[in-house]
Amino acid sequence: MDNFISEMTTFLNNIECSQVPLVLLGDINYDLLSLKKKDKVLINFSSYGLKPANKEPTHYTKTSKTCIDWVILNAKSERMVKDILTLPISFSDHEALIVNYKKQK
Repeated sequence: MDNFISEMTTFLNNIECSQVPLVLLGDINYDLLSLKKKDKVLINFSSYGLKPANKEPTHYTKTSKTCIDWVILNAKSERMVKDILTLPISFSDHEALIVNYKKQK
């Protein structure tokens, strides 16, 4: 986990996390359903004003359901998102993540 946090910190230091709407999507490989609020990975994202927005399982096996694929938003993008859906797809053991945006006025 420390290597992931280090690499993610380097990445986040090179982008504008709070100036523009930001959506990060990815196979983070940490189960969001089992993480505690004080886990290092959540604290790291939070320090940049980012937080995971999806909470449904995205990866299924015969014995488990995990949320290892994340949608991470900042406050500006959070206001724009209507909902986040998961959709089973036949060619992967992960579900697709669909981010629906609110209509622009």
